[in-house]
Amino acid sequence: MPVRSVRRRYLSFTTSSSSIDDKAVQKCINHSILELYGLKGLSHIDPNLIQYDKELQKGIIRCSNDGERFLRAAMAFVTRFDEDALAIRVWKSSGTIKSLRANLTLD
Repeated sequence: MPVRSVRRRYLSFTTSSSSIDDKAVQKCINHSILELYGLKGLSHIDPNLIQYDKELQKGIIRCSNDGERFLRAAMAFVTRFDEDALAIRVWKSSGTIKSLRANLTLD
C-alpha cells in the first residue's frame, strides 16, 4: 500500500525589523506557536523557514496544509524580539514554492 506524501503550504511574509536574521525569525515564530498551541500544535503545524532575506525583510516559510491558519495566527501574534518591536505580515500563500520565489525579489 503506497504512503501519501504530506501536503504542504508555503507562505510569503515580511518583517518590520531589518536587524533580525533568519535564525531569529524562526525562533520567534516557533516561540509564538508554542505559546498559543503548545508542543502538539508545533508538531501539527511543522513550520520550516525556507528562505529569508535580511535586506529585503522578506521570507518564505513552509507548513503543513492543515496548519496554515494556525501558522498565520501565530505569525500575527509576534510583537517583540528581545527589546525590539517586531511585526510579521503574511502576504501570499501558495501550494508551490516557485510562484512565491518569483515574487520575493520583485517588490
